[in-house]
Amino acid sequence: MDFAGECAVPNGLIWIVGPDYDQCKPEFMYLYNAFKALGWVVKESLPEKGSRSMTLDNGCRIQTKSSDDTRALASFAPHAILMVEAGQQTYEIYLKVIERALEHNARIILSGTFEGDLSWYAEMWEKWQGPNPEGGQSFSLPSWSNTFLFPGGRTDPKILAMETSMPAELFAERCGAIPYKPAGLVFRCFTPAVHVAELDFDPSWPVELAIDPAQHTYAVLAVQWKTLNLLGWWYYDQMKTGKYANVDAVPPPTQFSAAELLVEYTRVRVVDEVYHHNITAQQIIPIVMMKPWWKHIKPSAGTIDIAGTHRQANYSQVQIWREIANVNLRSRYIFIEESINVVLLRLQSKDPLGVPLLQFSHKMRQDKNIEGRAMGTVAEMGLYRYPPWSEGRSISDKPVDSNNDGVKALAHPGYSRVWG
Repeated sequence: MDFAGECAVPNGLIWIVGPDYDQCKPEFMYLYNAFKALGWVVKESLPEKGSRSMTLDNGCRIQTKSSDDTRALASFAPHAILMVEAGQQTYEIYLKVIERALEHNARIILSGTFEGDLSWYAEMWEKWQGPNPEGGQSFSLPSWSNTFLFPGGRTDPKILAMETSMPAELFAERCGAIPYKPAGLVFRCFTPAVHVAELDFDPSWPVELAIDPAQHTYAVLAVQWKTLNLLGWWYYDQMKTGKYANVDAVPPPTQFSAAELLVEYTRVRVVDEVYHHNITAQQIIPIVMMKPWWKHIKPSAGTIDIAGTHRQANYSQVQIWREIANVNLRSRYIFIEESINVVLLRLQSKDPLGVPLLQFSHKMRQDKNIEGRAMGTVAEMGLYRYPPWSEGRSISDKPVDSNNDGVKALAHPGYSRVWG
């Protein structure tokens, strides 16, 4: 019904895209029955098999498309697209839909269940729970929101019976419409709604480079931090809202004791990154130096993985950064368990005001490429994992060494005596 408003475009074109034509039928018929009752349908084609279509009296044409046939996603560009049972369709189809939406800046709505889906659809839902570059939003409609079938809502006896018969995560996905995270994720506590925020570079905060020059991925993070006591953070947060003209006008907090107000907390922000695959230091350094925050980097403000000190051919990564960018990078060997714990501690921690002690900018990329490789540090949070466990095999204490370059870079400032 929300999508019905998109059909008001005169002479517009509306697509309903499903895994096949049959799975497009319910949504098409909802619209058809509503518009037919209003007397707006002037032309219709309702075959039992194949594509269905109707034309409204304003000239708007609504038709179903099957992503099983990619040729069907061609022809004229639509003004709005409804992608139904999206979890059963491939990421490539989603990209094709995005491409077709460009010409008319078409609104796209994705719908469908997860049902064990661990693909791009569940990842998109997770990402769109917080600020993101696409400006997307995700919502869950749990089974108990249908009070026609479940009059008692969340406490309906049928819902409660199902809850007791299922593992908690499976119940959350099947009935609560919340996908459960795959087993083995290193940072299962990471949630975009909590850890991704609208953060921009703040020149009043220190900024430091955090670098991991891996063989196939080069990650350079711009990390900022600020340490204040709780009272200072209270004033900072209140002033940031723009509600008060000056600090003196901010009312002091009354929910904390005098001792609690003097406890210091360090908030860490990753405000930007330069993250590329198959690139050299000589190629990535000029990109980093073009960033607006680069002029605030001090010559000694930077850390790099210990591998950056190794000489390969003629120069080490540390030497290259010093010669090209005039930056001296610190480094020390860090066990992988230590690096994980540094990041994990920050992700799991909040100050008493409820602000996480580690957050990422919403402008950072959160997607992966078609090969399954992360395109940014935030994307690594959903890809970095331990090896799968199988019966008779011991549980490894070390994760798979992939999709973790930004994470490893992020751990290094923890040993710079600033935010560890």
